[in-house]
Order: sequence, then structure tokens, then C-alpha cells
Amino acid sequence: MIKNISILALLLGFCLLGAVEVVVENYDSTVDIWLLLPYDDFIFGAGDGGAEYQLSTQIKDGRGKQAAVNETQLSVPRQSWLRGTAIPVMLQYELGPGSYELNLTLRNRKLGDRRNFSRKFQLGTQNTEIGQAYIIATREGFSYIPGLLDLRELDSLVLRQSFSVAARQITLKLDDQRVDFAYPQSPWEQDIIAISHTDSLSALSVSITENNIRYEMEALLYKPWFSFNARYSAKDQLAQLRYIATQNEWQILRKVPDSKLTEAIESYWQAHDPTPGTLRMRIESSFTAECCGQMNSLPSTNGSRDGKATGDASISSLENRSRS
Repeated sequence: MIKNISILALLLGFCLLGAVEVVVENYDSTVDIWLLLPYDDFIFGAGDGGAEYQLSTQIKDGRGKQAAVNETQLSVPRQSWLRGTAIPVMLQYELGPGSYELNLTLRNRKLGDRRNFSRKFQLGTQNTEIGQAYIIATREGFSYIPGLLDLRELDSLVLRQSFSVAARQITLKLDDQRVDFAYPQSPWEQDIIAISHTDSLSALSVSITENNIRYEMEALLYKPWFSFNARYSAKDQLAQLRYIATQNEWQILRKVPDSKLTEAIESYWQAHDPTPGTLRMRIESSFTAECCGQMNSLPSTNGSRDGKATGDASISSLENRSRS
């Protein structure tokens, strides 16, 4: 039996930062929370060769009690080859089943730009079977999620895969090349440069075999639709849903007050998720990817700052709470 796992994250966050994607994976010993921060939305001072950011993370349980806290310092270089990529931050916590709220603060230590985000999520008693297949490129000592599989000038290009199933084999398909790895242990890592026959790939897929079940997925690359919700407000998104929602669904959605619109859109996608419980809502990712192309010629209703769109938090994600 083959299970296809699409690659839209459990939690997507889009806010004034541009696009913050958050992935929550639950394993025996820890809960892994991945934050993917688009490089193009970091702010650099005039003439500066980089930017220093402080990322503060707080998690509260369902009773409002602090369950975890973390401080991370980010030194982001100013490099043209980082454009169109995302910066990964992986945090690990020990959390039991229950409801939680994730609060993030990202602050530019020199310029003072400060942004606060929040997101509620739930953990059940079951572990994540197959985690996201992360591709992490490193160049000049700095790690990032690339948009393309270009191996040239890289120090390394590591695939990182976590899982809780009893994996018998991992198979990587690098275009027409196939490489098998027997009895992998989680978390599993492999430098693609060490095994690739070429210095540029058009596709990289991963399959994990567990007895008679094979899980298949694509490696995660930075994609333009990460910024869909940053560019278009909840009202813009609602206008697009009009063309795919049923008449009864549209009559309900059009009456939702502005303060509840983001939540209503998220509920719509969850109700139409063909693979509930998997890492991505495939129908939503397909729709937003298509809209990114179709709506490029349309003006956004959101404001802009320094040529970058700014806007509401949206479909299934971190809510931008304040900015000072």
C-alpha cells in the first residue's frame, strides 16, 4: 500500500513578516517545532553586511500557564544568493497531549523592528508517523531552505527526515537516480551532494517503507505560495473562495464578520481536506499556488512597506497580534 504525503505544513503562518511557516511534529521524546522565515523579509540597515535578530518563543498550555520558553539569536548575512529562500529554526520541547498557544516575537536588535505572532495548536496521544522532508542547504557556513536544488557552491545539501514508524528502508529519487538506505533511524540525515551524480536537480522525492506500506513525499523547498497570505487579505481570499464554494457555503461565508473571517476560511479548508491528519491540506496548497499566479496582476488590498506587501494573518496560521 502506498501513502502519498503532500507537503503543506500543519500550521501555515503569514503576517507582516511576509510568511512564517510553522510545522509541529510530535514524537516520543520531544515535540519538534520548525519555523521557516523567508529571507526576503528580513530588514537590513543601510550599508550593513548582515542583520542581528532575536527570536523569543513562549508556549502556554490550555490553562494559560507557561509550558516552555526559548530565546534564539539569529545572525542573517546580506547575500544575493539567499534571495528566494527561507531560514529554518528548529525548536524541541517536552509537551504532553493538550491545547497550546505558541507566541513568537521577532526583533531586529539594531533597527528596533519588532513583530509579535501567536498560534494555537493541539497535541494528541499519537505520534507523527512521517515528518516533513526538510532540505537544508549550507553555504559559507549559513544554513537555509533553498528554492531550487542547485548543488553548486554549497558546503552541503542535507535531507533531514524524522519518523515514528518502524522504517525498513528509505529510498531517495534524485531525478532518474535512485539510492536505497536500509533500516534508517530517526532523525535520519543524508548529504545529497555526497550521492548525487549531477550538480543540479529538478526533483527530489523520498519514500519510506514500513513492512507492506510505503510513504511517498517530496522534499520541502521554498515556494512562492508561502507569501500568498501576506500579499492578499482575508477579504481577497474570500473573494477567490466564491468560485469554488457551494452556494450554501458561500451564503455562510459572506455573512461572517471581519473579525472572524480568518477563522472561517481556515475552517473551510479543514472541512475540504481530502487527507485529514497528514502534514498538508493538499487542496488548499493547490488552490493558493494557482492563485499566486492568477492574482499577480491584481492589486493587493494590503498596505506595503519598502516595496513588500504587508497584511493579515490568514488561512491557517500565526496571527499577527501587534507591531511596534
